[in-house]
Amino acid sequence: MRKHEIERKFLLDKEVLNLEKYQKIQIVQGYISLEPVVRIRKAGDFYYLTKKGKGLMIKEEVEEEISKQDFLTYSRKIIGNCIEKTRYFLPLDNDLIATLDIFSKQLLGLKIIEVEFSSLKAANDFIKPDWFGEEVTYNKDYYNVNLIFK
Repeated sequence: MRKHEIERKFLLDKEVLNLEKYQKIQIVQGYISLEPVVRIRKAGDFYYLTKKGKGLMIKEEVEEEISKQDFLTYSRKIIGNCIEKTRYFLPLDNDLIATLDIFSKQLLGLKIIEVEFSSLKAANDFIKPDWFGEEVTYNKDYYNVNLIFK
C-alpha cells in the first residue's frame, strides 16, 4: 500500500502507567537496503516489506505483506543489527493514536513515541501531552534506519 506518512517523534523519559491495559505488539525489523530504505518487519504473526522515501516529518511509504518464508529469505541480507521492540497503542485526544516503542536488546532503555497525522496542518497544530519528552522529529539519530548501527 502506497501512502504519505506524516508523523512527529518524541522521546519518552517518564514511565507511562498501566501499559498492560493498552494493545501491544512485538516487532522485529531489519533493513536490507539503506539507499533506498527498504525494511522487513515481523509484527506479531504478520510480515511486511516496506520501502520508505526520503524525508523527516513527511515521507512516502510503500508497504506490502509478505510470507514468513520471504521474510526469512530477506533476513539473510539484513544490514547492521535487527531492532526488537514492543509497540503500544495509546489513544490521545482528537482521535489520534500515539505508538510507543519500547526497545530491547542493544537499544534497551530507549523509548520513542510517534504520532501520525492526516495532514501537515494537523501535525503542525499538535500540542504534545505533558508526559511526552523531547521532540526528535528532525533528529535523524532517532530514526530506526540509523538505530541499526547502535
